[in-house]
Amino acid sequence: MTLFKTFQPALPAAFSPRRVSRLFRTRAPGRDQASDQRDLESIREAIDRALASLRSQRQGLSERIADATAAAAFTAGNDVYEHETREADDTKALRHWETELVRAGARLKIIDKNIGDLESFRVAYLSAFPDLVVA
Repeated sequence: MTLFKTFQPALPAAFSPRRVSRLFRTRAPGRDQASDQRDLESIREAIDRALASLRSQRQGLSERIADATAAAAFTAGNDVYEHETREADDTKALRHWETELVRAGARLKIIDKNIGDLESFRVAYLSAFPDLVVA
């Protein structure tokens, strides 16, 4: 044992075991747990905010689609020969609504996919962190 001590290099005073033990300390486990909880909660909250935003967009777009569909149906009329007597402005409006309704339908599909994906992320998140206290 004495042989090894003689070959041990001398450490500068800054690295003395006593000083290092005062400089290096870990946080209390409760603080680490609280920090982890806050970090993980922020992820869940971000997912929940995104889901709420997408659901709100979907609701608003669905209502606007219903309104536009009703307006288009009223403008189109229900007479068999309505297209022959329809005014040019009404025909133009119907074409516009058709284009917008197609675009809105495509947007709804994207929103629905994103909602489904985020719901899957949320389930996976909750499975990965089952001990997380969810408020």
